[in-house]
Amino acid sequence: MDMSTLYQHLNELENMGMIVRSAAESFRGKPIRFYYTITSRGKIATKI
Repeated sequence: MDMSTLYQHLNELENMGMIVRSAAESFRGKPIRFYYTITSRGKIATKI
């Protein structure tokens, strides 16, 4: 899977309310990292 495809799907899941994205502070000049967490709505959807 291409990285752009992965981030496209993460964006779609975020727009549907299945996951939330949070940013961590950059460390020693490194790029900001984003972390994704499944929401309660996303947990319900995975049980289907």
